[in-house]
Formats: sequence, structure tokens, C-alpha cells
Amino acid sequence: MGKYTKNCFISMLLLATALMVSCKKTGGSDGPVTPVDPSDTLFRFASYNILVNDGRRTEMALDKCRNCFSQVFSECDADIICFNEIDATFATQLPSIASGIKNYIWDIANPNKVVDASTLEYYYSNGLAYNSKKFKLVSRGMYWYLKDGTYTSDRMTAYSSHVPKSCTLVWTKLKHINSSRQLCVISTHFPLSTDGESSGYKTGEAHKICATALNSFVQNMSMPCIVGADFNSSTSKTDANAAGHAILLQKWTDAYDYLKAQGKLNQTYITYCGTMSGSSAKYHYDVDEYTKDHPERRIDHIMYRNAQTYSVVPRSYKSIMTGYKVSGESFCPSDHLPIVVEFVLR
Repeated sequence: MGKYTKNCFISMLLLATALMVSCKKTGGSDGPVTPVDPSDTLFRFASYNILVNDGRRTEMALDKCRNCFSQVFSECDADIICFNEIDATFATQLPSIASGIKNYIWDIANPNKVVDASTLEYYYSNGLAYNSKKFKLVSRGMYWYLKDGTYTSDRMTAYSSHVPKSCTLVWTKLKHINSSRQLCVISTHFPLSTDGESSGYKTGEAHKICATALNSFVQNMSMPCIVGADFNSSTSKTDANAAGHAILLQKWTDAYDYLKAQGKLNQTYITYCGTMSGSSAKYHYDVDEYTKDHPERRIDHIMYRNAQTYSVVPRSYKSIMTGYKVSGESFCPSDHLPIVVEFVLR
């Protein structure tokens, strides 16, 4: 064997040995890990402000829109769905309204208004549900946003120094069963620009405080994070919460904006990008008319933040505009429209 041939043989032998060692480390005694089929890492993520019952007009009473709610959940077909404005009624009724749609595990019992040292009540609460066939719970919790831009799980600290409307974030760390990868899911609801003015806040200040706290919560996360929220903010420069929205975008990517930049939104969702339905106790408009050409009404968002080791990537976006009729007039079951993003884990 010549010197050149011998060197080639030795190099090939070393390469083969290295590959065998690598496979053993990756796959253990069972051999190499089989790559995960990309179709097995797809999941659908929804966010929906469902409107507390005391904000509903007569035509939107739960007994009138219950079936429509069920249809909307079915059309979302979400593996993870975040909810805002859960009250005591919805905390008990949501599982039955959505029964049979998914193999949901519910995390909606999160009363947030501190009455005293031992009592909490539901007040614009947040929660979520996830498909137990695709995800497994790792850990979960709830935090109140505090006036200094931090957060706490201690109710009495929250009682003395929370931002207006007892705003909270509900977080859940989930394990994706097929890939064994983890992600953090957050459901939250930010204040209106005027919330807190009577307590000495400047317009939009409470929103900026919440944005700062949320960013701090995910700052050192070692896994991808997705937040489904009524942020009460838009990209409109005239929006009073625009400064808080800009703080959010320092740490988060808006799935809608990402897909629009990629050219993956069809004209429907560019034109009808509002997430306010026009149905509420204060106003009532046709859903198409109300959202058309009003980007400032897209105040519900699904945003994500990736880790270095693996990521979530948006594939599609849509809003659900399904409604119902009472005495010939069209209504939606909430004053918001649910939004749905399909993600893939990479």
C-alpha cells in the first residue's frame, strides 16, 4: 500500500469511527435518533379575547352565542389557544362549550383580583388550553405586573402595587411530544392607554410598564416563547400605546408582520387585519365594514421569541370572522376576532 493510499485509508477509518461515536452519543444504545418529520412538528396557535359577560349587550348573552362560540373554536382548530377576559362564568363554561373539539387540558382557573389576604376574584383573567395529544405539561404559573416594571406571584405584593385592572401573565412550559422540545406559552392582557390615569399614570404608561415586565420575564429563556395577547396596542403612530408596542418589539417578533414581509399573507388578511369584531355593549358594526382598512384595530397579537438551539417559525395566519344573527342583525360572540397562526418547530 503506497503512502498516499495508506493515508487515505487511515483518514476514512478515522471518519467512520467518528461517525459511529457521534451516532452512539445521539441515539444511545438504541442507535441513531431518527430525524423528526417536519409534519410532526406543525401546531396551530390561537389567541382570543372572549369578552367578559358584564361587557355584553343583550344580543350577545351566552345563551344566544354559545353555539357560535363552539363553531369558532372548531374553526380555530388550535393545538394551543390563549384566552383573555375570562370571568367566573367562562372559567366554568369554556370546557363544555369547546367539548369534543380537541383533547384539551384547561388552564383557565386563574382569578386575578386580590380582595384580601385569602380571596381572589376573576377580573379580566387570562388562561389557555392545549392539546394533550401534542403537548405535555412541564410547569406553569401566574404573575401580576407591578408598577415598577417587574412582576410577582405573591398576591399581597400584587394587592399593594399591581398595575391597573390586575393585569397578569399566565405562563405554561410545554413539551412537544413528538420532538421532545419545550416551549413557553404566555397568555396576557395589557391595559388601555387611559388605564391608571386617575392614579397618577401618564397616558400609555401602564402599557409600557407591562411591556417592560413581560420582556424581562422571557429575557433568559432557553426555549422558544409564544405569547397570545390582547395587547391593546397597534403599530399606528397615533396610538397612545405605540411606545409600549415598540418596547415589545425589542424582544418579540409579530407573527403577522413576519408573514406579511415574507409575502405569505393573502389580500384578505392584509385588508381585514382588524381583530376587533365590532360587536360589544358600546357599538355594533358589520364585521367586514368595521375591520376593513383599519390596521389600528389589530390589537390582538401572536408574537414569538426564539432560543439559540431551536426555533418556532410561522407558516400561516388567519382570523376567524364567524358570526350569528339575532333579529336579522349580525353579531360575533365577542368584540374581538380570534387569530390563528400555524407554527413549525425547527
